[in-house]
Amino acid sequence: MTMKKKLKEIDLYSPIKTFFTDLGYQVKGEINNCDIVAKRGKQTIIIELKLNLNITLLLQAISRFSLSDNVYIAIPKQCTLLKKNKIQIKVLLSRLGIGLILVDIQKTISYVEVVLDKSEYRPRKNKAQQKCLEKEFLTRLGDTQAGGSTRQKVGLTA
Repeated sequence: MTMKKKLKEIDLYSPIKTFFTDLGYQVKGEINNCDIVAKRGKQTIIIELKLNLNITLLLQAISRFSLSDNVYIAIPKQCTLLKKNKIQIKVLLSRLGIGLILVDIQKTISYVEVVLDKSEYRPRKNKAQQKCLEKEFLTRLGDTQAGGSTRQKVGLTA
């Protein structure tokens, strides 16, 4: 029986470096506390590596916007949180303007996939839900329900 090698952040570096090098970027690791910096011409991309998606990674990525407009996070494709909440995570990252790179590390070869490009988020409004929200707000008499008390009876309406 063979034991599975425990994955480390450094294992994500080589596949990502190869991926961006093949796209014409010059890639270096651990520059100014950034896990990966890729440059092509005037464009600078910062990539933060983690084995799991967590708030620390998101905060780290957000702080990198002071260095570049192009910030990505890279995690293993096998990340449990991502598997369970892929759509919501993509929406969150899109709203934050952070790109997402997945690294699938196999025994002999690794695959890199950019599943979400860094972009400015422009949410589409749901007109029906907006109308419903506006109607309830305008017809509610007073402030009869404390925020967070979702299981209580709805307050007075006109």
